[in-house]
Amino acid sequence: MSDNQSSYLEVFVVDELIAEGQLEKRKAHTKVGIAIPRDRGEGFHVHITNGVSVSGPLVILPPQAHPRESETRAVSRKR
Repeated sequence: MSDNQSSYLEVFVVDELIAEGQLEKRKAHTKVGIAIPRDRGEGFHVHITNGVSVSGPLVILPPQAHPRESETRAVSRKR
């Protein structure tokens, strides 16, 4: 990674949410770990937070490049 970028990335599971009484869908990003560049060569080491069970696709983003969880807390979870 270049010097102006963070030395790690954040790993998320993305859930689709539907607010009660509305047709609009939203996405909630739940952080489940971090991805750190390998010392040798290309690629990343992915560290999942202890006690977190993960299934489904993961999204890896730079820190603070995702919507805040507080924006979607009031809606019910639908999968």
